[in-house]
Amino acid sequence: MGKKQLNVFIHVDADPDRESISEGRFPGLSTSEASSQKWDGLLFAVSFLEKFTERMQDIGLSFKSTFFLRADEQIKGLYGTYSEAFRKFYDVIKQHFCVGWHPHLFRWSNRDRCWHQECNDNEWIRKVLVDCYDHLKSNGFCVQFSKMGWCFHNNTTIKTLSDVGLMGDFSALPGARYPGRLEGKSFQDRYDWGNTDPKPYHPREDNYQKPGILKILEVPLTTYGVNGPLVFLYTAKLALESYIRFRLSYPLSFHLMFPVALPVLLSKKNQRKIDELMWESKESDYITLYLHPDELLDTIGRSLFENFVLRMASTADEKGIRISFLGAPELYSLACSMQMSWR
Repeated sequence: MGKKQLNVFIHVDADPDRESISEGRFPGLSTSEASSQKWDGLLFAVSFLEKFTERMQDIGLSFKSTFFLRADEQIKGLYGTYSEAFRKFYDVIKQHFCVGWHPHLFRWSNRDRCWHQECNDNEWIRKVLVDCYDHLKSNGFCVQFSKMGWCFHNNTTIKTLSDVGLMGDFSALPGARYPGRLEGKSFQDRYDWGNTDPKPYHPREDNYQKPGILKILEVPLTTYGVNGPLVFLYTAKLALESYIRFRLSYPLSFHLMFPVALPVLLSKKNQRKIDELMWESKESDYITLYLHPDELLDTIGRSLFENFVLRMASTADEKGIRISFLGAPELYSLACSMQMSWR
């Protein structure tokens, strides 16, 4: 009998450095203000993960990652075109890693002089997503996979991504919902996956959370259920405030996926549970870990990331489990095979 396999999907939400964008509140629409936005984290993350890939090869593991790169109305407002981040960074990322699309639905408010998350104006949402995709494609960037900003979807967004021809989307957080928060004059971070099961599906046109016949495949960010405060795994996000915010927002008994800080995952209690999941994993199971590139600028962040992945690899080796790192194309293929097995 061959080794059990644990599939691991590590990906990067490739935003500008968040210190320079302050949680989505870019400056105004003047392209002259683009110079104030920094992408140091993205360039560092590519270099760091390239070297990490080499380290993993030294211990016999083939490391893969996917960078979901920003292209949306906010990028256009800063730089003049939807595709500017792709123009700047696509080639350097593509040398080593898969590149997907990470659109945020930020919309500029002239009244409030700020950006906000647009969740309701579906005509605007559809036009922006179509125009952005068309601009990427016309400039030679033929993306096949997406992860929505703040994991937001509604019926319009998922159908639009399906209509333009994307193969897969990696946004669903099965069981999780968050009504959003008000930051200053800007409404941010709303999503709802409360009625979504933790398995890949083709969404319904009239209910993005349920299986239907749209061509795009929605690949949830975990196949595991969650109970209480032990969250494994969506996601080992390197941001303690996310863990605190979500713990304060929901009862601990709420069946929920939410971002959790890597230090919490590295606690002995959680690490034991992760070890158990690794032992119980099936060939079709996968766990995901995501980060923002600027988190790797911090020495502690880099150390936590390395220790977590190496600890997972070491435990897998001890238990006779094979670790398989997947990029978006490989996870999409796995999800398709899972679907076929259910028919």
